[in-house]
Amino acid sequence: MMQAVVLLLAAQPAVPILPDDPQEIVVFAERLQRLSVNVVQDREGRWHCSLSASSGVERLDARLCTEVTKCVQKGAASEAAVTACIGGEKARLLRHFRREWRENRS
Repeated sequence: MMQAVVLLLAAQPAVPILPDDPQEIVVFAERLQRLSVNVVQDREGRWHCSLSASSGVERLDARLCTEVTKCVQKGAASEAAVTACIGGEKARLLRHFRREWRENRS
């Protein structure tokens, strides 16, 4: 059985490094909000996740895919259900990203 969920969450050009300016964190947050995430389960039961674009930080993209996949695995089948499921997770992801950014600046 094939399942797919698309969530509009940052379709901007990828930036390969963490931002130099604190204001750039806001840009990353906006990118994260606008990303489209596609989660599919194949016939063998394996889960696959892809993003419409990158937030610019590979680890952030991977974490987003992990969290959206968990939501779908828990039964969120519509865009609204996935959005509700990951609402708190996006905030957690951004807090973690800010912490990493500050540590890398020191």
